[in-house]
Amino acid sequence: SLARELVSPEYPADFNQGIMELGATICKPKSPNCALCPIKDICHAYQEVNKQRRPLSIEYDLEGSAKECDFCQEEDIDSEDKSSG
Repeated sequence: SLARELVSPEYPADFNQGIMELGATICKPKSPNCALCPIKDICHAYQEVNKQRRPLSIEYDLEGSAKECDFCQEEDIDSEDKSSG
């Protein structure tokens, strides 16, 4: 997968930290700033938005696109919330 090609075996934490920082600052689920994203050219969510010709400033569901994204792993967030609470 693309993620395996990008992650350094010697420094995997660097990649993880970078992806977390990207999600915290640019790729927010309810208000992504795709114009500033350094990986928008390979981002499935960005490609879907452009294909549908929607403005990038509107809210859209990034979680639905995660199923086909090489960077994202599909998780059941709801079940984690229920089990921890």
